[in-house]
Amino acid sequence: MTKLYLTYDDVLLLPNFSEVTPSRTDLEGKIPIIASPMDTVCEKEMAL
Repeated sequence: MTKLYLTYDDVLLLPNFSEVTPSRTDLEGKIPIIASPMDTVCEKEMAL
């Protein structure tokens, strides 16, 4: 079985009506979010 790998260039998200309510939506991801250490991108609390 071959694993499927996607990047942002492979996916197109379009706005549309959904029957899923926000309380039933899970946005959990397995990728850590790392902010850029630039002062124009994030504040000091986020960069720590």
